[in-house]
Amino acid sequence: MTSRRSRPILQAAGKMALLSVAMFCIVPAPASAETITLGTSKTGFLIWLADANGYFADENVSVEVVEVGSGVVAADRVHKGEITFGTSSEFAFTSKIMDAPGLCIYGTISASRTTRLIARSDRVGPHPRDLASKRIAVTPNGIGQYFLSQYLALSELAEDQVELVPSKPEEIVTRLASGTVDAGMAWEPHVAAIRKALGPIALDYPDQAEQYYYFVLHGRCDLSADKANALRSILRALKRAEQLVEERPDEAKKVIGRRLQLSPETMAEIWPQHSLTLTLTQDLLSVIESQAEWRIAKELSTGPIPDTLDVVRIDPLHSVAPQAVLIHN
Repeated sequence: MTSRRSRPILQAAGKMALLSVAMFCIVPAPASAETITLGTSKTGFLIWLADANGYFADENVSVEVVEVGSGVVAADRVHKGEITFGTSSEFAFTSKIMDAPGLCIYGTISASRTTRLIARSDRVGPHPRDLASKRIAVTPNGIGQYFLSQYLALSELAEDQVELVPSKPEEIVTRLASGTVDAGMAWEPHVAAIRKALGPIALDYPDQAEQYYYFVLHGRCDLSADKANALRSILRALKRAEQLVEERPDEAKKVIGRRLQLSPETMAEIWPQHSLTLTLTQDLLSVIESQAEWRIAKELSTGPIPDTLDVVRIDPLHSVAPQAVLIHN
């Protein structure tokens, strides 16, 4: 028989046992109760890799990765609140914030050299000045337009000496293939599609390979606490993807190829054109300033030049990977 004095002790012991069981059954609260939408083009290799390998889920954040055709579209959808985060070239980002402020960069996920100026050799000669009077397809207000402008200037060609044909990225492929344009400025994987469509008449201008751009991860500057927590989880997942690229590149390449339905031949061609590193570097600030000045000179924006230390936020990445932040205030 149990004495009245011993009952409280036994009851307390029972409660402690139940508490111990409950402690082992606790499920960590998700980083964000809502699903985070992350828009990226095929260029966002680290994002596709993290998604395919379940790294976002491992970091306890619900992420829906949606494909967008260009960085211009991604920045516009983030600004409208249609998606939470997006990726783009730093040029597309700069273009957006000069006309409609409110977006901030939280990291770069690659320094890429994927843009190419390609012509039909049955229409255009091999020298840059052979482009005079030719129809060139280009995506307006994007990194392609900036690089094309730079390339023409270096080739001593004024922009009014060519006919620019505004085109979506996929339209550049079809218009070059059909012959409705003579040349096009595009980026991977559209460049590979152009080469495949044109075959032996595809003519590259190799000097373009010297130009690179940063592929940036951006979102609203005024993130809620939940979205800020989710962002840190996303950055941790992207760091894991970067580590896989560094340690087992062949495995990472195969995963990305399967996820994006790109052939091994296409992956082998475009893989070396990306750094695939999550970081923030000092020269990103000067690149944004230079591109802002170009937009003002071309009367594409009225200004002012953005305060780069205000629109490039280092704290989230620094909290996850301090060594990845190479910007000094």
